[in-house]
Amino acid sequence: MLHTGFVVAVLLIVLFGLSPSAVAKTASAPADHVAADSVNAFACDLYNRIAGDHADDNLFFSPFSMTSALAMTAEGARGQTADEMVRVLHAPNDLSALHKSLGLLSDRLSEKPAPPELRDRIANLRKELDADNEKLKNDHSYDDSTTKLQRKAQKTAAELNDLQSKVDQYEFRDANALWGEKTFEFQKAFLDTISKYYKSGGLFPVDFVNDPEGSRKKINDWVSEQTHDRIKDLIAPKQITPDTRLVLTNAVYFKGEWADPFKEDETTDQDFTMLDGKKTRAKLMHHMNPKGAKYAAFNADGSIFATPEMTSTRGHAEDASNYPGNDGFLMAELPYKGGDLSMIVLLPQTPAGLKNLESNLSAENLSKWTGRLKARKVDVYLPKFKLETGYEMSKSLEALGMKRAFVNPIDANGAQFDGISPSSDPRKRLFISAVIHKAFVDVNEKGTEAAAATAVLMARGLAMPEKVPFVPTFRADKPFVFIIRENATGTVLFMGRVTKPS
Repeated sequence: MLHTGFVVAVLLIVLFGLSPSAVAKTASAPADHVAADSVNAFACDLYNRIAGDHADDNLFFSPFSMTSALAMTAEGARGQTADEMVRVLHAPNDLSALHKSLGLLSDRLSEKPAPPELRDRIANLRKELDADNEKLKNDHSYDDSTTKLQRKAQKTAAELNDLQSKVDQYEFRDANALWGEKTFEFQKAFLDTISKYYKSGGLFPVDFVNDPEGSRKKINDWVSEQTHDRIKDLIAPKQITPDTRLVLTNAVYFKGEWADPFKEDETTDQDFTMLDGKKTRAKLMHHMNPKGAKYAAFNADGSIFATPEMTSTRGHAEDASNYPGNDGFLMAELPYKGGDLSMIVLLPQTPAGLKNLESNLSAENLSKWTGRLKARKVDVYLPKFKLETGYEMSKSLEALGMKRAFVNPIDANGAQFDGISPSSDPRKRLFISAVIHKAFVDVNEKGTEAAAATAVLMARGLAMPEKVPFVPTFRADKPFVFIIRENATGTVLFMGRVTKPS
């Protein structure tokens, strides 16, 4: 049986042991948009960093997961360490504004059970509709009573469909946890702040000193549970040592159906042209005019391309003049059931155009481009794909400017995490030893399932008219960038690129 697709991501930060000050900007945005501003800017920075480090590979990560775990860690940073962390995160002056905004977004997206009365009404309507349909099936009189029963059944079905759309729209889970060495003393204010905004449930005491492998297994088991077993063995053997003092984890899971699913019988094996011009076979899904879809086309410089509304029947619908040039790109948005989230695909006109698109990828441009998306008929081809990625993010974060957090406190310019542990003994102070991120995405005819995990380890027939409506073709048979976002604020939850479907 075809399952609904899914996405999952986890970030883990490890700190070893041997109130942020001046930061990047003010919190001028509305509370529920603070996270969007920070996450999206960080997402584009990190995407370009990872893309530079991983050449032509498939990419996938969760900037939302990364931001959540690093924001928790930054809460305990001080001085230059704090300045660098919040600057890289594009965080506001008041870090609590980011904590609050991330929490609001998480609460809004997290699954909320439908009221019992709503589920009871749905169950009763189903019984009523089944009974009416059974009567109609056995009714051969075709008189006024039949017509009335048909209308009643149609009305019941309409109400049932409307109510059903309000429940089980998608599953979204955002979980956080702190794992601390049981003999180590942590600042209560830090633990209280994390518990308040991230619902971490306090500190989980573990025995890093005497049982690092047992502690590693506990954390990995938690991650596996939170991501429905999609992320396993996040922390590799020997990454947790007796010097580990704190591990911060965030796990994000999303599973949703397309608002208008693709049909399995329209999926076919077709050529997919890779970055080097070589072709591989891919299962290309097809949907002519999915409900709720949006479309826009752009020139090489990111300016809008004027896609025609009508086209001549004497010309070919795929006339190149109806699309931007080879260095331009197309954009399509496909909503998930419920309308709260959607996937946006940025598709260069040619495989070589991916580099130009990525060079222009910024939070500002992304906001501008998505603002030009327009609801219209579009003929969509999208490959089925599964991606599983794993990154050690320390070098990428250092390259973005988060340097001091990784320096051993024995050094005069070492990390400053006094908000977590204020000991004057450098051997008992903390620094980040690893930032581990794993993500998985599965996109198919029914929808998307995604998960991500992040951990911060701290150690230590009629005559045709002259003109007809133009229906653009969006054919993702070449490398593309994709984003899964929350629509109310535009927050990027997951981001990646497909250079070779797998």
